[in-house]
Amino acid sequence: MKNDYPRGVSRRRHKMSYPARHELLSSLKERYLTAGRQEKTIILDELCKSTGFHCKHAIRTLNNLIEKKYYREKRGRKKIYDNPNLILILKKLRVAVGNTCAELFHPEIPTAIKLYEKRYKKISYELKILIETISISTLKRVLPGAYKVKSGVKKHYKSASKFCGQIPLQISYPKPKKPGCLEIDLVEHNGGDPSGQYLYTFTSIDKVTNWIIRKCIENKSMHCVHGAMNYTDGKIPYPINWIDTDNGSEFLNALIIKWTEINNYLFTRSRKGKKNDNAHVERANRYYVRELVGYSRFTSLKALEVMNKLYLLDEMYNNFFVAGRKIIRNIYDKTSGKRRKIYDKARTPYARLLEFYGKENNYNNEICKPLQEVYDTLDPWELVTEIDRTLRQLGKLKK
Repeated sequence: MKNDYPRGVSRRRHKMSYPARHELLSSLKERYLTAGRQEKTIILDELCKSTGFHCKHAIRTLNNLIEKKYYREKRGRKKIYDNPNLILILKKLRVAVGNTCAELFHPEIPTAIKLYEKRYKKISYELKILIETISISTLKRVLPGAYKVKSGVKKHYKSASKFCGQIPLQISYPKPKKPGCLEIDLVEHNGGDPSGQYLYTFTSIDKVTNWIIRKCIENKSMHCVHGAMNYTDGKIPYPINWIDTDNGSEFLNALIIKWTEINNYLFTRSRKGKKNDNAHVERANRYYVRELVGYSRFTSLKALEVMNKLYLLDEMYNNFFVAGRKIIRNIYDKTSGKRRKIYDKARTPYARLLEFYGKENNYNNEICKPLQEVYDTLDPWELVTEIDRTLRQLGKLKK
């Protein structure tokens, strides 16, 4: 057999994959075994040029080729969560509890199943067993989800140093264990341009139950902020005893201080430049305002009305159906220098409220009974549909 390579150049290995070589040999085998002497020589020459085989190796391979499966089946248990109906039900169940991550969605699966069967139809016994026994890691694989948060919005901040001496720091008091401690903050809707007048969102969240209340206001004057505080006081379903804010002049002023004194509320503030002092409301600003409304500029009264309607719908959805976890302990390992956080069981603000005010199965008090009546009338899928419709209306009012 002739060597077609130039003189002085060694035979080089061809970059043909193993499955490709096997397919080529399989296609040539039958023709080679039935061919004559001259045709066999032509077939061998073509094969050696294509694969880089030596002539004797090519002859042995064609004579002794065994058909094999070169792609073995994956080991382990067969897939049981690739049923499209199961994945569709899991997606709907996830919507009912706020499209949360797997860690928050997993403990709320029994509640989501009850809500699903109340609105749609009963889930078959086989699918229900699969859903109830699914693990967190399988949920992550079957229902992947991620959020992208924009950043870079310009902010201007003015401290009210005149009243700082009158308001104590919140770190001088122990962490609250009773519902009624609200962290409060404002979110600007200026689209990155702090000039001119634009709308603000007044955000308040309870440190113990994570109960969230928001209101869109025209500006951050003390009168608008005072009106939003009165709105929050009347909207929250249990008594307030503690108000915690930052050092902005919209909160630290004579009108707000007088209002807290009249209502006998403890009024504290965070340290200057320490945003982690108000970590609950800072997270609420990102999750309940920025990820919902975005970073666009809003200035019109129509946008204010639509945004307040949106917040009412979203509050019912988040307070009654979306679960969250709280850190119980923060363990520090001196040898590795790492911290490990231990969380409690994921629960909704509504469930935390019933747990605190409804001890010993006494849910007929003036706080729990109205909340249960409201919960029975709500449908998470209808709320999500209405929220999406309101968001589309708000998107047309961007500046």
